[in-house]
Amino acid sequence: MEELANSDVRVVLNIKEGKGFEQILLPTLIVATLNGHSLETDIIEPNSNPEYDHDLVWEVDKNRLRKMRSGQVPLKIECFAVKSNNIKEKLGYLLLSLRSAQVFAKSGIDNVKANWHKLLGLKSELKIHKPELLLALSIHDLEATSVNAQLENYSEIDCHRNPAGDFRKYGIQMFNPPNGCNNINKHTLNSDLVRDQLVKATYSHSVDTLLCQSNIDNSSKSVEAYHCYYLNILLIAIKAISSKLIIPNMEIRFHHPKTEVTSAFHPKILASLGEKVKLQNIGCKLQFISATDEIKQLLLNFPPKISIYKVEGSTKTCISESKINTKELFCQNKMEYQYNIPLYDIEHNNIGNLDVMLNLQDYGPYYKIKKTIPNENLGPPILDDSLAYKIVDELETWKERQMEIFKVELKRKEDRHLNLLSQEWQKHRENLETKLACSVEQCKMLANSLNNATEDLRTRRLKSLEKETRLIKANEDLQWRYDTKLHELKESFQMVQEELMTKIDALEKRKTALETQTEQLSTENEKLQLLVSKQSEELETYQKGSLTQDQTANLLQELKTLEKKLQNAQESKSFFKEQWAKAVREIHRMKMEHQQAIQVQIKNSKEELQNLDLEEILSADSTALTNDQILLNEIQKEIDVIKPKAYLIEKDVYSQVFTPNSVGSKISQNANKGILKRSDEQDERLQALVEERDSLLKTGSYTIDDTVIMKLNNEIRSLMMK
Repeated sequence: MEELANSDVRVVLNIKEGKGFEQILLPTLIVATLNGHSLETDIIEPNSNPEYDHDLVWEVDKNRLRKMRSGQVPLKIECFAVKSNNIKEKLGYLLLSLRSAQVFAKSGIDNVKANWHKLLGLKSELKIHKPELLLALSIHDLEATSVNAQLENYSEIDCHRNPAGDFRKYGIQMFNPPNGCNNINKHTLNSDLVRDQLVKATYSHSVDTLLCQSNIDNSSKSVEAYHCYYLNILLIAIKAISSKLIIPNMEIRFHHPKTEVTSAFHPKILASLGEKVKLQNIGCKLQFISATDEIKQLLLNFPPKISIYKVEGSTKTCISESKINTKELFCQNKMEYQYNIPLYDIEHNNIGNLDVMLNLQDYGPYYKIKKTIPNENLGPPILDDSLAYKIVDELETWKERQMEIFKVELKRKEDRHLNLLSQEWQKHRENLETKLACSVEQCKMLANSLNNATEDLRTRRLKSLEKETRLIKANEDLQWRYDTKLHELKESFQMVQEELMTKIDALEKRKTALETQTEQLSTENEKLQLLVSKQSEELETYQKGSLTQDQTANLLQELKTLEKKLQNAQESKSFFKEQWAKAVREIHRMKMEHQQAIQVQIKNSKEELQNLDLEEILSADSTALTNDQILLNEIQKEIDVIKPKAYLIEKDVYSQVFTPNSVGSKISQNANKGILKRSDEQDERLQALVEERDSLLKTGSYTIDDTVIMKLNNEIRSLMMK
């Protein structure tokens, strides 16, 4: 932007061609909008690669363009499809940044680099071919002489596209959308009877919508040079050549290129081909404000237009649009003339003629007759461009003057505000300095207290480390003692468990032996029962007969012997019962002593652990020991249950063996005597071992865990198992 010398620049958008338009079967046009002002290209026929080859130019002040570039104002480009009734359907759009524009100090459009840009906001069926446009955006320095010559060649349609007027007169359009209202006056007329008066409507853009400063020629005309003109347009007759013009409902519109307000009429015409139908009171009156030598150029460059629409319900279709030729008004100074306007349809075919009467009236200087103009509700007048520029120039000078006054006032207020701020800052600074001094003192005190706290913390940390080392050592010692105690308890428990298992095995073996013995005795008992039954039968037979004295004596002798055998068996049974009770009592006593010793040992271990505050650690082991003790009690109960069964079996055997008619009584007596002798020897040996163990324990120098006591216990257990 710095290489541009002039204050006004041109923004040129060169639209070259497009591609990917295969799905678009309607004519297209491109509309570009910069800061609210739009320019459009010509309508291009449908093609897969449409050739637009069109330049859209905006002229703007360089400072304002710089603000637009810094404010990221985009250049919006929209692509429309044009339908048969001039309805535009939006196909897509894209946004260009002014920062991406190429800057040229001189006119160099041929050197501008063009790029392909994809359209955004497309419909789903158009996204397949991905339509693109080849665009080139550039900024050029504005040269007065070349611009005037260049803009002379712009077509009349391009001038009409600019609502603010013609390119030759002033710089490009930096304005907001116009604030005009669309006042459409509609009348229903009959060709035979006119019920309403003539309605006139004009419109022009308000000068207030212009926002940029334009370059105005210094030789502007004075206010007296601007006159007020009225152009009366009256339709006299219409002739239909084609059937397209023969329609029951017709709408005739009058409008000017520099206005959006139109006048609409709805005459009811009964016409036929080739017949001229007269029209009554269908016309329009337009108001112009221009210099006497500029009114011709204003009317020739921007002639009024007449459009004919076909009305079908709520839809309106444009049939014909024609321009009014105003050249004859200025030939030979004619202020009124009548001529024939040919009517053409959209395909440029002649469909009829229209007779028009034009009348141009000059009411003199506008400022003199402003108060005397009749109030005909014509809307704002159509201004001459030079007058508009003069008004804009005056507004710009007033704006600059007001800006200078505002800047001076703002500077004075800024100085006053800065003085107040400096005074307040001085006071605030003094307060801050005092607060800073106090805070520095507090920081020093806090630093000293922090140092003391750190020293105290360091000493406490050293002490805590020493305590921690001592606790770690004590914990290790306790852990070692706990592990050893636990190991000893596990070993003792395992030994007791092994002893009990061996005892249980011995009892099971003894049980099996007794079972075999009982089986043998049961078989013998059965044999003896058979023998008794036979003898009883023989006895009955003998009793039936007479018994001799010898037989009775023998029987008595046998009875005595049997009674002696019974007595001996009872004595041996009582002795065996006493020995069995002694063995049971000894086993119970040994078990109680062992349990007491284990409880004493557990109590001592608990006392030691309580002194070391680790009683909770061995609580689990104590519960395990109690469980083991419960298991031992259950095993002892099972043993106690087994022993009475064996005693009852032996009792039955002896009772069956020592029957009156027993055959092997002598053999059993000898066996019982051997057993009694052996049991007496075992009891004496067992009693001696128990007394020796008790005497050693009473001395206090031995404990249950000593090897001597453990050997004595093993011998006692082995004797008891026998």
